Amino acid sequence: MKLNQESYLGTSLIKKMEKQKLNLTIVGFGQFGRFITGILKPHFNITITIKSDYSELAKKMGIKYAEFKTAIENADIIV
Repeated sequence: MKLNQESYLGTSLIKKMEKQKLNLTIVGFGQFGRFITGILKPHFNITITIKSDYSELAKKMGIKYAEFKTAIENADIIV
């Protein structure tokens, strides 16, 4: 079986990626969450979710903060 990009993401996500940035939710915002945000920010609409309110920090970083349920419901990809 030959693996390609569609094998991993599925056809619907590939088509959406061609038209717009996908919504990526990062659960937790420790060292790894901040690191991955810096790398992926140019390629995705990023939303973070964490127990504490990080809305001010998210705003400063040019990303979104949302409560867990909202962040998950609106995500195309969850990390």
